[in-house]
Amino acid sequence: MRHPSLPSTLSHPAGKRKLWTFDTTLRDGLQGRGISTTLEGELEIAQALLDVGFDTIEAGCPATSAEEFKRVQQIVAMAHNARSRIAAFATCNDRTLERAQQALERAGDRGVISLLTSVSRHHLRVLFPNGGPFPYRQATEHFAKYTQQASANGTRDVHVYLEDATRANRQFLTTELIPALCETGATTISDCDTTGVVNSSAWYRQHVHDIRDAVRKYSDHILVSVHTHGDLGLAVANGLTAVDEHNTDDGPGADQVEGTILGWGERIGNMSWEQFLYSLHRGPHRYRRCVDLTLGMYGQALRKFIEHTGAQIDPKTPLIGDDSHRTKAGLHQAKLRTDLKTYRAIDPRFLGLKGPSDIAVFGPGSGRNAILQALEESGFDHQLVKKNDPRLDTVRDAAVALARTTKEGDIPLEVVAALALDHIEDGRRYILESLSYEAEAHQLNDDATPETTCQTLKLTLRDTQQDNRVFTIQGKGEHGLIAIACDILSELTGVKLDVDENGWHSRSIGKGKDAPEFIHARLKNGNRFHNGVGLHPDSTEAGIKAILRAFNSATTVEQERPQP
Repeated sequence: MRHPSLPSTLSHPAGKRKLWTFDTTLRDGLQGRGISTTLEGELEIAQALLDVGFDTIEAGCPATSAEEFKRVQQIVAMAHNARSRIAAFATCNDRTLERAQQALERAGDRGVISLLTSVSRHHLRVLFPNGGPFPYRQATEHFAKYTQQASANGTRDVHVYLEDATRANRQFLTTELIPALCETGATTISDCDTTGVVNSSAWYRQHVHDIRDAVRKYSDHILVSVHTHGDLGLAVANGLTAVDEHNTDDGPGADQVEGTILGWGERIGNMSWEQFLYSLHRGPHRYRRCVDLTLGMYGQALRKFIEHTGAQIDPKTPLIGDDSHRTKAGLHQAKLRTDLKTYRAIDPRFLGLKGPSDIAVFGPGSGRNAILQALEESGFDHQLVKKNDPRLDTVRDAAVALARTTKEGDIPLEVVAALALDHIEDGRRYILESLSYEAEAHQLNDDATPETTCQTLKLTLRDTQQDNRVFTIQGKGEHGLIAIACDILSELTGVKLDVDENGWHSRSIGKGKDAPEFIHARLKNGNRFHNGVGLHPDSTEAGIKAILRAFNSATTVEQERPQP
């Protein structure tokens, strides 16, 4: 039987053979632990998958529940004008197959039955306990019966999963089962490494080719698909091995590959689309395959999946984890300051994924380059400090000591910047020497409890542009010390700044009662924004340091602005 979507040739105009894509995020992917979603969330994920344009999207198992049945029907309706085909999962069971066919009634010839057959001896002995130790004939008849039943009721495409095929008797698959499935209506044969045991590319390549040869003996127009799992961490590598056609002596690879967003799925998970698609299109090895996907929309699908499932991304996740582009090795950081491509070879933005926001953190192996980079990123004029400045050693010692107190063993560069600015004053007009504050409660009358609190803040500053003159300013108010600081610094500098309502971020760095508080403050003046960072065990002093640095930045900008 001919696959209904196949053109007369499988060759792509660009000279690469088309690789078909089968997404199982909404079925196998949602079986992974640690996530949950709602019907509305699943529909939003489905729409994002349709926008990417996967050739087939497996919408779920309609027999599971009435809600699942409804969801599959809704996804079928959503896909009416899309190019993706919609698959409904079923087992070789009358009830599950009937429910899948009912859910796909309005899909017409764009509906797909994904039919599960279990083919290793471990599964066959469970399914056919009376069939002897090797119930191959009984299994073949049973699976062929339901394949024919699936294809006879108006469904043009029957995608047959060979569950646990990589642990099955290959002779049974290629000489008995596959010919029977092809004869009774299968349009796709899915070779499943269900338990993720494949550990050899050479073995797997031969396995896929044997499956493909068995299919081709029956028809050139039945797809061979591969479904890999990551129990050994090799789902992506095995998927790439299966589709590789670089060495023509090995013969053609699989026609289709199956995966999920983030590789989410049973146990360790499935093949990760983002890792597979990146590897297929980037890197030193050139795969002679292409996919018909809107790759720039993949990032949106990934974000929808995270938003609606609550999936937690490990920092070490390739391509998208926070650590995937970071380094804390001093040698690496030195080279990265000259050329980002020295250690940042992977850039996932062509998939619509977020590029690296920072490339370095500071740890015991970091050096002066990381400190200089931290100062630059904070807005500090890096020309004011040379790489051989001895003050950088003082900053490094303090930063290493602080990094060792953290669980991760490192600290972000913006924290290093706050630490460095406590030691390097160059270019700033006002330096905080000390501060003090006190509070006084005011009562409405003699019998009332305290209703308001008036606070007094005193700042002792040094003016580096006035012969380092030291002076004290103070202010009072009832709206908090940070607001008072903004008021008295606005009066001092002549620049009116207020804290942006979404621009105040704080966190403790390290462990213990003396762990410093880090503050990143963003202040605004109309449409202009100025940032400052502060680090101190007292959160108020850390905040005022951050505010003062933002005012210093604003003052410098005002001084450099051309006068009319």
